[in-house]
Amino acid sequence: MYVSAEEYDRIVRKATEGFDCFSTKASYEIAKHKEEEPEYEDTCKHCESGDCPFADDPDVDCETCEQFDPEEVEWEEPSEDPYFSWTPCAICGCDLGGNRVDLVAVETATGETVEFEGVCETCAYTVQAGTLPDDVADAGEVEI
Repeated sequence: MYVSAEEYDRIVRKATEGFDCFSTKASYEIAKHKEEEPEYEDTCKHCESGDCPFADDPDVDCETCEQFDPEEVEWEEPSEDPYFSWTPCAICGCDLGGNRVDLVAVETATGETVEFEGVCETCAYTVQAGTLPDDVADAGEVEI
């Protein structure tokens, strides 16, 4: 079904009313991880406590000590690549198969972050840029 660019814009604005600061879920998680990433010392837990049993042993240093664990949590950076899905778009309801992305937004009333899973690329562009993509605006309609 085709709708006019104006109707599409109305659908998107209504579905995202009360939300602000849209970003891809991957960008949000990367920024949050950088914010929360702990500082690691290059010393083992024994040295940090000041009670290292290997202090006088030249063959053992912090990196060879079994208590050395510089990365306590392994973290894999999420992909920002879109994925294909037949699931309807979480914003406009488009049920055509296509690329989807996951978005995170801030609910203006509460300040809570909310996830929008499976958003079509047209909606993702519209809510992040605050305007319709040029191809939709030029065509004057969009298929949803």
